[in-house]
Amino acid sequence: MASPPNRSSFAATLFTGLGATATIGGTVNTGDLVIIMSVGADAASPVNTPPAITGATFIELANLGSTASEGRICAWYARADSGGGVTATVSRPSSNVQWGAFAWVYRNHNGIGKVATALAKTTDSVILPRSGANSALLFGSSDWNGITGTRTRRTINSSTGVEEGFTQQAGVYSAYAIRYDNGGNPAPTGQEGGNSAPGSTKSNVVGVEILSASGSPGPELVMAFPI
Repeated sequence: MASPPNRSSFAATLFTGLGATATIGGTVNTGDLVIIMSVGADAASPVNTPPAITGATFIELANLGSTASEGRICAWYARADSGGGVTATVSRPSSNVQWGAFAWVYRNHNGIGKVATALAKTTDSVILPRSGANSALLFGSSDWNGITGTRTRRTINSSTGVEEGFTQQAGVYSAYAIRYDNGGNPAPTGQEGGNSAPGSTKSNVVGVEILSASGSPGPELVMAFPI
């Protein structure tokens, strides 16, 4: 049975302010899979500009949010065409809003599997169908109710995952990203990832599956580059 893909944290940050772009720098190997999620506090005036990265092209996985006073969350992926130092420029998902981004690099992978989205959910999670065993899983959320309270992460393959980051303005917005390094065997009905509490959210949630390559080593944090 294949092991989960290696993961390195290429960058992880949230809510860089009102600037139009943010730049992420790091080192990749040829064939690395780069995934970026961008989260904004308001969905009005969407920018819809994919990130730009040296030596690769980003493909959109998800873009959620429709009106003012909603949160917007976007996700993209790219494969590195060559190894070495690279920079990625991420544009804010909406005009004139507080926003931020998460980015990850995966090695020993077999590309993107399933993607799941949920719009205006009252629970801060989404059910992600699965394509393969031992996949790595990523979940991101923008809650425009800004519900406070203790956050409880959902369990997948006996793990509650790792919260990569969280920010909140109470009663206005919340945003987070959660990763699960090994999703185990796919459940026939899919696996729900993200937070089970607090409730009464209005969350736009994205889940992404990163497929495992046969014979790959287990997950390993190789590097971390904050913006």
